[in-house]
Amino acid sequence: MISEIKVGPQTAADGAQVTARANKDGSLVVTSSHALYHEAGYRGAIFGAGNQAAQAVSVALATTYTGLMLYNPLGSGKILVPLKVKYALSVAPAAIATLGLIQGVQSAAPTGLTALTVRSSQIGNSITGAGVAYSAATIATPIWAMQLWDGFTAAALPSPTQPEDLGGLFQILPGGFLAIGALTAVTGLGSIYWEEISQ
Repeated sequence: MISEIKVGPQTAADGAQVTARANKDGSLVVTSSHALYHEAGYRGAIFGAGNQAAQAVSVALATTYTGLMLYNPLGSGKILVPLKVKYALSVAPAAIATLGLIQGVQSAAPTGLTALTVRSSQIGNSITGAGVAYSAATIATPIWAMQLWDGFTAAALPSPTQPEDLGGLFQILPGGFLAIGALTAVTGLGSIYWEEISQ
């Protein structure tokens, strides 16, 4: 089967049927028509949550967790794909600290919960999605998933950091969680945005 691809630019009205566009070397021309997360956001599939007040992050791999955690409830029928994550210090740490992501899987829902409000990335849309976020929870023993920011001390604070784009690296299945973790005690505010995809 030969695919017809037209070389050069085209002009068409809404509803017109056109052929794909090619460069002079025959390669297919593909370009973004909107911002990176536009399609998923437009379809109401992106959600986010964040600490609304400074929050201590529990040390290392503690099961009595505090900080910012994204959990995918058992039976949700969704896969949560984290997009952006950020943690901003509000207090200088007392000891050297690295910041990263911890992960785990629960055979039952976590307990001891302090829930955060989940909102659609469409500001003004009241849907909440399947994923839930907590600033405190009792969880199964986590493991380190990824380090995000290098170690620092109060005497050598890190430069300001941009939100991390995880690029679809992680997919949280029902029963799984992903959370901000710290090697030693830190306090600040975190935020996370994710896309929800049907299984």
